[in-house]
Amino acid sequence: MKYHQFFILAGAFVSSYTSASSSPSFDCSQTDLNSTEHMICKDKRLSTLDNQLSDVYRQARKISNQSNTSKLLKAEQIGWIKGRGECWKGASQSACIEQSYLYRIAELQARYDLVASFDEEQFTCEDDDANLISVIRYQTQPATLIAKYNDQTSFMYKTDDTYQGRNESIRYVSENEIMVRWGYKSEKVFCEK
Repeated sequence: MKYHQFFILAGAFVSSYTSASSSPSFDCSQTDLNSTEHMICKDKRLSTLDNQLSDVYRQARKISNQSNTSKLLKAEQIGWIKGRGECWKGASQSACIEQSYLYRIAELQARYDLVASFDEEQFTCEDDDANLISVIRYQTQPATLIAKYNDQTSFMYKTDDTYQGRNESIRYVSENEIMVRWGYKSEKVFCEK
């Protein structure tokens, strides 16, 4: 079910991106026949996503070079490639690879401000003016946000009606109210603008 909803978004995203080439950003003649890269070479949609990610990564590197974070970006990209390579373990390797690309593209676009964002929103949690969370939502596919709470920052993807991070989540109850879970097995907290 999640993949079905995901493919609707993915199809709109991929069709909106035009690539000069139907081959990916890497040399297909050097890939192992059973590898993730070989699957990307055979699938036009995945090749298009690979080219899109290559373009977005190039833009992010320019910005990271200016802010002296290029080593971190490179390390994260290597980690992402390893994670993408784990898709062979899933039931639908192609869907897993596609989701991996879309999530990575959206993350880079948001973290490096490569797409439009909404104004930063401030929420007070549990009626305590000292207990604030700030949120910036980005116009990516899938939708993303970056939240700051208690001196910590979390990047989150929207799934259904909730933004989900590693151990954090935010659900918009209304435009002015959110439910926040911040930390592994933590309680939900109600926050208002």
